[in-house]
Amino acid sequence: MKKTIISLTIVAILTLGLVACDDTTKKESSNEKISSGEVAKVKVEEVKEETIEINKNSGEIAVSGEETIEVNNNEENLVVEEQVEQKNKDYTVIKFSDMYETKNKVKNVSTMLKSLNGKKVQIKGYPAVQSPLDESFVYLNNQPFVTCPFCTIGDITKLEVIPIFMADGSKIKYTENAISVIGKLEIAEKVDSEGYTTQFRIYADKVEEIKDSNANKAVNDYYKTLSERGMIYDIQTLQMNIEYASNPEYMKYYDEKLQNGTSKVMDQVAVLKAISDEYLGYDSQYGGGFNSGYTYLDYVKECPEIVKMCEPADERLKTLNNELVKLYEDEIKILEKYQDICYKINALGNNLNTQNAGEFIKQLQELNSPNMKQYNAFTQWNNKLRE
Repeated sequence: MKKTIISLTIVAILTLGLVACDDTTKKESSNEKISSGEVAKVKVEEVKEETIEINKNSGEIAVSGEETIEVNNNEENLVVEEQVEQKNKDYTVIKFSDMYETKNKVKNVSTMLKSLNGKKVQIKGYPAVQSPLDESFVYLNNQPFVTCPFCTIGDITKLEVIPIFMADGSKIKYTENAISVIGKLEIAEKVDSEGYTTQFRIYADKVEEIKDSNANKAVNDYYKTLSERGMIYDIQTLQMNIEYASNPEYMKYYDEKLQNGTSKVMDQVAVLKAISDEYLGYDSQYGGGFNSGYTYLDYVKECPEIVKMCEPADERLKTLNNELVKLYEDEIKILEKYQDICYKINALGNNLNTQNAGEFIKQLQELNSPNMKQYNAFTQWNNKLRE
């Protein structure tokens, strides 16, 4: 049973509203219901230092191991030193998971966030590396060392990052540390100076760095190690590449006729050739050159072992490190299927036609759901890292 132990002198007793009798020969006790704005008043026999035990779960108060006094406990209203009443704050604390909701696989601004439009909120996060160089604002993310704040899949409306501006127009310096932001939330679609369209932003009255606890320092050191090895960027890039080749909406990106507006029917043959060529060409940076996709697959297959080498001493982080290894292993299975399709398309060459193209399109689209599942798992992994 969890207990809060508070050792008190007569001064401390008075501070907590536990009023000691000035006559040491008297012994009185009173029990008052604890509710909003009230505290328990207990008169104690001794003027000496006493030990008061407050059991948060049962609402019992015990004095020096003596008689237990029952009080009506409401966890939200129990007044103890280590708790601060949230209702006394003039802002609402929000998290990144509060910013959007998903319906029919489409992300939208959450109902909760819409209800806070024009109101003051607080959020904690990390400035993205790719924030504007002129320091006019920062993109705030849920994890540190993010290079591209919008390298997320299934999120064309950019709902997993929030721009932060100073309300007075002053600059915000980039930092690798976590920051706390308090300011007015605005819900409105706008294009920023970097060319990105975002659905919301905060005009901050206060931005300050958060002094990391030892636990947070361990998390940041671990995340930085992964980032320096490229493990965060690589899995994001891998998931993005598969997303663009498997999401029907993104397939339009490869269709020049559709992009130019000359046709509303996707040229499947042209799309498949573009997907295959881009994948095989993208692989050339790993030394194999065109038509050497297995070089990329071999590289990605090394990533789980690299992640294992990043294993920290902290037991909780060890567990999360093992989860990241599993995320890579599962994503590799999807990449193997994707690569196999690209090679078959490339092997057909001019024999690729509208008849067999439809089957390849179907196979690619079937990869979208498991890839999205992996991306969501990676997002949850990031969230658990900060808990």
